[in-house]
Amino acid sequence: MPSAIFADILTLDGYLTYSYSMSYTVHQAKTNISKLLKEAESGQEVIITRGKQPVARLVAIQGAGDEQTPHPATSRSRTAPKAFDPLTDEELKELDF
Repeated sequence: MPSAIFADILTLDGYLTYSYSMSYTVHQAKTNISKLLKEAESGQEVIITRGKQPVARLVAIQGAGDEQTPHPATSRSRTAPKAFDPLTDEELKELDF
């Protein structure tokens, strides 16, 4: 069963806030990695421990959930309808053919 970790944080404007993160053992993390990733994606910090010793912190990457531009090699792209039409004599002449 995961345990909660609370920490006091003094912000730059002088207010005391509380940080909350969940702590999992390595075995729990391996068994529940999908759940831990969802927690991290939702903004929660996940601590992974070896026994009671914290060894890693799982946090979301900034902007990872944003819409990303697909890679050209793997995306389906649209081409203009006339893109593969034969060139006119004038166009061929402009291209020195």
